[in-house]
Amino acid sequence: MVHDPAWFYPATEHRRAVIRAETAIEQPRPVTLLIGGAGIGKTLLQRMLAARCRDRFLIARIDRHDRLHKQPLQAALEAFGLKVADAPPAELLDQARLFLQEGQRDGLRPLLIVDDAQMLSEPDLAQIRVLAEAGMAVLLAGRDDLSGRLEAWRADDLIADQVDVPPFRDSETAGYVPHRFALARCPCHRGISPFDVGSLKVLHHWSGGVPGVLNDLMQHCLRAAGATGTAVIGAGFVDNCLRGTAIAPPVVLSPAKADTGQAKPSADRSAADAAPIDDPKTPLPPLRAVPAGYLVSAETSGRWPGAAGLILLVLPVLAVVGLGLWWLQRPDPAGEVPEAIAIAPATIADRSMGSELPEVADASPDAPHLPPVTELSTPPDPVVLMDEALAAGPDQAARAALLYQRAALWGQPRAAYYLGQAFETGEGVSPDLNRARGWYSLAIGVWGAEQRLGALAGNAPPAGRVAAPVPTMQAAYPDGRVEIHWQNGEGDSPAGFLIEYVTADGGGEIQRIETERTAILLPGPVERWRVIALGRTAADAEASGWNTASPPQP
Repeated sequence: MVHDPAWFYPATEHRRAVIRAETAIEQPRPVTLLIGGAGIGKTLLQRMLAARCRDRFLIARIDRHDRLHKQPLQAALEAFGLKVADAPPAELLDQARLFLQEGQRDGLRPLLIVDDAQMLSEPDLAQIRVLAEAGMAVLLAGRDDLSGRLEAWRADDLIADQVDVPPFRDSETAGYVPHRFALARCPCHRGISPFDVGSLKVLHHWSGGVPGVLNDLMQHCLRAAGATGTAVIGAGFVDNCLRGTAIAPPVVLSPAKADTGQAKPSADRSAADAAPIDDPKTPLPPLRAVPAGYLVSAETSGRWPGAAGLILLVLPVLAVVGLGLWWLQRPDPAGEVPEAIAIAPATIADRSMGSELPEVADASPDAPHLPPVTELSTPPDPVVLMDEALAAGPDQAARAALLYQRAALWGQPRAAYYLGQAFETGEGVSPDLNRARGWYSLAIGVWGAEQRLGALAGNAPPAGRVAAPVPTMQAAYPDGRVEIHWQNGEGDSPAGFLIEYVTADGGGEIQRIETERTAILLPGPVERWRVIALGRTAADAEASGWNTASPPQP
């Protein structure tokens, strides 16, 4: 299973789990619980959390392999990079206290993430508790039985929060599958899922919405489809395929019964050790009946190669419509999502400008501009934008790029990473290494973004002339902010862009913000704005026309 944070699918409750865990580890109470069944995605959530918090915590992670033949205290200290000998717990605890004091001086609080914590014996848990009581933040990730073993910790007010990770809803499974293919970009499928809408329902039914099980079932169906030459995988094909599969039943690892300091294997085995799903020796569990409405003819996709291409074009549209309808009709979950999925901050690559740049003349009347805003919009959900971008077909690359750009602007770092790749390769946008660098800088915590930034660090703007930017979209929101997007003109790649805007309460004074990207959220209320492309010298600058952002008063 891939545990790169870039593969994180922002299902509603999984996104909430990251935010709740991030909030909990900041609390004075040192212990946070991350609870969920096998294959639910706890390890990926841990890595996502670590990526988001690495600027505030010194983070180390241990799992059952790190704890093999070691005391948890020793494994934890070694995970933080300390060289410790196999010593009695008292000596290890003294080293841990010294390490915590040094961490406080450096301004970073140590955070220990313990995976597979349900496997810890009672003596092992006692050692982890000692670290927590000494001031170390601890995230214990494990299965449901872990929570019941920590009642004494709750009574002693050590636990800040318990974050439960549920399975995907059926609509989230429908988004997760194309998400996986879009990230994998394997040569055989070119980033496009071969599973049709009906098959996604059957996959959800069989997997129960558990990502790890879902991944295994998809792999088995893909192998069967490859063997039979099936291009588009339908619901009937999936159901027949899985009914003929030996699926290992769910298994768990039990904690050690004896106080040996190590967890002993029980009769049950972990999912990682379970037999592969296509092992014919594994007994088939009782089958659940699949609703008849889920099934279509399994022969259709194999016999109509012309229809397969049409289906591949239509399915992304259906997926987008379905996700949109689900989002509009979904029940409101309890409580609001904390605003930790932040709007693209202006402090990363955007900066306010004073009078250091020369005045740029007004553009000619035929310069590119947008129609005036006529009504206010509702701020978009970046998760929905991301899902729509991932569902876009290969002939919709430009639309997907705009959706990625909007999602990145509203707080999806992975969308910023994809957009950086698009600008590097010219997929849906004109190739522009300066823009790629600007969007990679917003992909905070996404594996690979820092490497690409390093590779592009020496990229310099070309020596040619820039052209006036072309505005492509604007939207005004009730809080006064304005979301604006533009693209390069037909000249060379600008070194950056200068956004000039006038606010309704600013007395007509022009405000300026400089950015490397091709979109920005302006603080409002904004009356009008324009974008100026900046070349290698201050004299090389071209402006778009002024755009009216304030909708008319009723």
